[in-house]
Amino acid sequence: MPESDLPACFLSPDRFFSHLSAIEKDQESVFRLASSIEKQFEVTNPWRQWISESIQLKSRLQNKNFPMPFWMISGQRLEMATHFSLARFHASLVPEVVSEVLDMTMGAGFDTVAFLMAGLQVSGWESDESAFYQMMANRALWKLDSLNVFHGDSTNLIPDPTVFVYADPMRRSGTKRMAGYRPDPSGLKVAEKQPVLIKLSPMEDPTIWINRGFKTIAVSYERECREVLIHRNLNPEITARSVWIDGVWFQSDHQPDQIPSHSEGPDSIYWPDPALLVSGLAGVTAEALNLKPIQPGTWLCLGKTTGVEPLFIQYYLLDNQYYKLSFLDRMLGGLVRERPLIFKKKYSRVDIDSFQGRYQNRSVDYSQKPIIVLITDIGNKSVFYLCEPADLSQNSFIKPR
Repeated sequence: MPESDLPACFLSPDRFFSHLSAIEKDQESVFRLASSIEKQFEVTNPWRQWISESIQLKSRLQNKNFPMPFWMISGQRLEMATHFSLARFHASLVPEVVSEVLDMTMGAGFDTVAFLMAGLQVSGWESDESAFYQMMANRALWKLDSLNVFHGDSTNLIPDPTVFVYADPMRRSGTKRMAGYRPDPSGLKVAEKQPVLIKLSPMEDPTIWINRGFKTIAVSYERECREVLIHRNLNPEITARSVWIDGVWFQSDHQPDQIPSHSEGPDSIYWPDPALLVSGLAGVTAEALNLKPIQPGTWLCLGKTTGVEPLFIQYYLLDNQYYKLSFLDRMLGGLVRERPLIFKKKYSRVDIDSFQGRYQNRSVDYSQKPIIVLITDIGNKSVFYLCEPADLSQNSFIKPR
């Protein structure tokens, strides 16, 4: 079908997205429109693919405006999380000394706009055509004249060392991609010790980024509502604890002697106070709970475990044992190799024997530091806390039985 026979609204990206904005926000109506376009106009590639992707993108963007079933702290109060409020959170992680941000995976520009609102100078790149045109429309709508927008691959850029780099790689198949489902840090050609804020796949191992010399990493999980900040210089002696509020971790100022503890010899583990694991706190202030937002350079963990250094936190939402086993396999990935692997649990229904059995038939080098997997349940969520001993000689509990 020649381009001239297409409806006028499809010849201009701006007019196309303007047309879509009048459509109902429910998914069914959007995809009915997509099907109708294909049948009435016999749209073929590349127009068919472009229109289909654009409609799906618009639908997802519209859904981002709705509150999600999670709480987060805004100022001194708790509020329902939205993608915009999370974008403001990402902007708050940029160090105060930074004035310029390079958004390598701009997408529709939610985080980009938050950086601008924080008073930062921003340059945004997007490789996907549909997402790029959406951002151009948003740029005009929001009057973001100071925003520099570029269409192309940003992974080969080498920014000035003073520029703060933000990257949000796509975690599954979709229109916005930077380096695929499991992005490789070697694809980011940034200067050594470049300050970088990166949102990773739930299955991604953050240590490979840390080992490459990246200065700061923020890890985001499913639905972009679970944030953990990891700093390159991890400090196992940090006494500040974190708290889980219906999907979001926050730091608390409680000291270890104030935390209800459950000690078992040398591997004492401090778990979060169940009284703070609450939901539906619309009328409760953050100050009343003695909470404060996550700050750069702070390691947040499930609790304080003496004698260990944290590697990273992972958790899964399903109760199905098979999914948990499969998840752990992907989470550990190549991290284990020949290192000893020790499983411990507290207040968890997870069958540890099933996990241990999967890793019995392999060669183990007991001269290496073991990886300790601590498992607990919070509601119907299983939390996997990976760590390693700070000093092998001081941790008798890790020796093989």
